[in-house]
Amino acid sequence: MSEDKKQSPGETASVARRLWDLAALAVRFALAFPFISSGLVKMTLPITVLANNSGTVVLALYATAAIEVLGGFGLLIGFWPRPAALILFLYRAAWTFPMLAKMGYNLRSLREAAILSSLLIVAILGAGGFRFDSLLAVESPDSSSA
Repeated sequence: MSEDKKQSPGETASVARRLWDLAALAVRFALAFPFISSGLVKMTLPITVLANNSGTVVLALYATAAIEVLGGFGLLIGFWPRPAALILFLYRAAWTFPMLAKMGYNLRSLREAAILSSLLIVAILGAGGFRFDSLLAVESPDSSSA
């Protein structure tokens, strides 16, 4: 007969922590890639497109591209992921809510709500244990979730 081994509370907590770390990593990866790709597309627009716009538009375009790329990479590699998620949340919310007020409820509003809520979850709950700043032992604002 085989004996049933019961896990101690410490082992159960360790397994739960590893699962949380993996789930947080998956969420960060899923959030990072759309921001990185969108920012890179904005940074590599053809010169003809940029030449037809004023300097202010071009500056705003590159500023938003920088926010998307830097914030996306911050989420992806886990370098200060809480501030990165909060900045991306505020950036995204600043143009999402006025746009949805004009367009009304539709499928895009559900997608935007999912993105915003996921960013807010990472900003509040942290990024899990798989973070670049935890490997470097850099004190980050996310150290409370380590």
